[in-house]
Amino acid sequence: MIPLDEAISLLKQTLESLNFEKKIVNLEIQDSVGFITAENIYSPIDIPEYDNSAMDGIAVSSINTQYKLINYTEIIPENYAIEINTGQKIPFNTLTIIEKENYIITNSTVQIKDIKKVKLHKNKRLKGEEIKKGQLVIPKFTEILPRTVGILSKIGKSTVNIILPPKVGIIITGSELVEPNEKIILNKADKIFNSNGPLLKSLLKQMNIHNTLYSLLPDKYETIKSTILNFIKELDFLIITGGASEGKYDLSKIILEEIGLNKLFYKVAIKPGKPFYIYK
Repeated sequence: MIPLDEAISLLKQTLESLNFEKKIVNLEIQDSVGFITAENIYSPIDIPEYDNSAMDGIAVSSINTQYKLINYTEIIPENYAIEINTGQKIPFNTLTIIEKENYIITNSTVQIKDIKKVKLHKNKRLKGEEIKKGQLVIPKFTEILPRTVGILSKIGKSTVNIILPPKVGIIITGSELVEPNEKIILNKADKIFNSNGPLLKSLLKQMNIHNTLYSLLPDKYETIKSTILNFIKELDFLIITGGASEGKYDLSKIILEEIGLNKLFYKVAIKPGKPFYIYK
């Protein structure tokens, strides 16, 4: 019997040695949610790509109470203003952006309502302020969430390399078990509903592992053995519940040892759940 932290450490070491990085595919970003990135992703561009305005308003190169309005130009003359929209590239020498709510325009003359609200460099979004070109934006082994897709879109990526989830099988053993959708006959007191199966399938789906093999089996040696042998031909992992202790019908452990798998450990210092085993 080993402590829980040692069991977890051994399990992690085993998983790392399996090298699932070879199972890599390229997906459209909208189809990649829930998967794990197979590479570090760097931004090929600055975000924003140029200095721009965070507000609708006027771009100015000096702070005054009144300006003359002119058409867009790369350099704003002093005491002049240029109307600018949110996200629009701002002239090279823009000192600040004054919000639309703080001025009125009459015959191409801009009158500021409250000069105290005009601050230096206000409402300017600078090139690379959010993301710089070459910056690591999504590390390898990151779970892709909807917000991750938003970042990928923002830097111009339409596809992403992901690691395919492992193929996992679930075998639930116990002649007393029936699935929740089956009816238990009232005088059959030796029958109970199977909760482990639905729980494990749900946990795997939560990890974006959907392609699973599943079987609920009675405590019959040949049935369990043949199912295990068939499953392990196709799977990366096999989870078995039941058959781990020392009782008459605890067959799983015996079968796994008979077919020659390497036992990493057996029994963990936890209650309940002490009869827990890992084979490789």
